[in-house]
Amino acid sequence: MFRGVFHARPRLLVTTPEGLQDVLNTHAYDYEKEDRARRFLSRILGHGLIVVEGKEHKLQRKSVAPAFHGKHIRDLVPLFWRKAIDFTNAVSLEMVGAKDPTSKLKTGVVEISALAQRITLDIIGLATFGRDFNTIVNSGDELAQQYETLLNPKRANIVLLFTLNMFFPPRILYYLPWKAQRTLESASINLRRICGQLVRDKKRDLVEKPSGQIDILSTLIKSGTFDDEGYVNQLLTFLAAGHETTSSALTWALWLLSTHPNVQERTRAEVLKFIPRSDANATMDASTLDEMHYLTAVCNEVLRLYPTVPNTAREAKRDTTIGNQRVPKGAFVAISPWAINRLPSIWGPDASEFNPDRWFGDHQPANQNAYNFVTFIHGPRSCIGQGFSRSELRCLLAATVRRFQVVCHGKPQR
Repeated sequence: MFRGVFHARPRLLVTTPEGLQDVLNTHAYDYEKEDRARRFLSRILGHGLIVVEGKEHKLQRKSVAPAFHGKHIRDLVPLFWRKAIDFTNAVSLEMVGAKDPTSKLKTGVVEISALAQRITLDIIGLATFGRDFNTIVNSGDELAQQYETLLNPKRANIVLLFTLNMFFPPRILYYLPWKAQRTLESASINLRRICGQLVRDKKRDLVEKPSGQIDILSTLIKSGTFDDEGYVNQLLTFLAAGHETTSSALTWALWLLSTHPNVQERTRAEVLKFIPRSDANATMDASTLDEMHYLTAVCNEVLRLYPTVPNTAREAKRDTTIGNQRVPKGAFVAISPWAINRLPSIWGPDASEFNPDRWFGDHQPANQNAYNFVTFIHGPRSCIGQGFSRSELRCLLAATVRRFQVVCHGKPQR
């Protein structure tokens, strides 16, 4: 236990699988996200699964869970693959640089993160609404522009605004003459407006054609659990969390493969074994994807080293315990997937190294204890879309290495 900023509140950092199980599962509803963090996140994510707590969270998760059932995710794999091919076509078109005169291969430089964000937004659009935003070729789409405004890493002021929100009352920050505040406010209003129209469009489509629509929004509307405002909140959560997480993982994956050419070659060899380059019309299904064991190990290793949410926190809402440690009401409990996923005591002396082979064998840490790997958290607040994200990432990475050799532009930095 330690004290935070200004020594104002007791804080605990949970560093053992047993402690994590207490916080994330056994006593999960003794803890909630801090009110200020929830208030800020709701402006981007709506009052969906990531933000709500207690009974409301239990109700929402129960209502949303059928849309992320394993069979439904497996049925989406062909869609993931089609869009992965669209992604590789876009990468080819974006290449900057002259063709190598000594080679028949097209070479060039591509800034991959923006394309990754756009293709994952297209995928979540199809899976959630049954609608292709096609931002991979049309970056002028309004929805894509709003997320570009919020998530562009060059606009770090939004991150700073979140940090300040944790220390100062929102009513003070609201009146600061700061562009980031106005940007966030404008994007929040526009995103709710766009999602509201998408809900109305989908309801109309279901009246005109009630059968054959299996996207996530159709499933939710048919359940009748939410009102229109509730659907908008869920869409805001799915759109933001569902595309930014996988695009970040894909970017890290391609960087790691570019700096580990032997791993890249092994991954490519496995993919080509199942889907040769000569098969221009190749398709992918869940069974074929599951056969690519080394690809799966590579993706697991990427997610271990670079979890999309490296740190998270909870506030104890009542007196509780973590193991034998008493946790008083109001205590701040920190959880670091980044740290747990790299602990040498769990993952061995090479815990900080990129080594997909560690995922083979019955004695690998994630098989010994689920809480050794916490990228997606665990328990009732675990990431409900992790199956979706894992399959999507595998398809995108497989299609990319099948078509391209990935090399880091300039000197790699760690």
